[in-house]
Amino acid sequence: MLRRTWLRWVVVVGTSLPLRTWAFLPSPPQPTADADPFAANSVENALQRLGMQVALPSNQIELDMPDLAEQGKPVSLTLRLMMPEIRKVAVLVSSNQTPLSALFTLSRSIEPKILLSVALHEHAQIIAVVQTKTQCYRYERFIRVVYPGWQDEN
Repeated sequence: MLRRTWLRWVVVVGTSLPLRTWAFLPSPPQPTADADPFAANSVENALQRLGMQVALPSNQIELDMPDLAEQGKPVSLTLRLMMPEIRKVAVLVSSNQTPLSALFTLSRSIEPKILLSVALHEHAQIIAVVQTKTQCYRYERFIRVVYPGWQDEN
């Protein structure tokens, strides 16, 4: 009887000891909502969370897209980058509630040409921000949104 009680005590202590040890170890840092760039509610806030808030205007970024978009329909964007050592590319839409639409991390073996689609519901500034090894660059282009069936008279 004494042996059985002693074995139960050994089993209980032996199994709970590792759990108690794990409880005292520090947990890995969890990302907070303040650090998530996709949760940002403004272009400046998203760029700050990405560490790209200081970006110089550049003519080495090409953004091909139509000047007009139909409301709610996907708009195709083609982004061509003509600069060396590209690390990250962010595409933002100024009129969205959460402006960061896409974030790409590129390796050296990838051709710096990005195709993507975004849906727009109102006029917007499409912003491409590129982070290279040494600097961040920015290119902006405005797109008008029209209602379905609307004809441009120009």
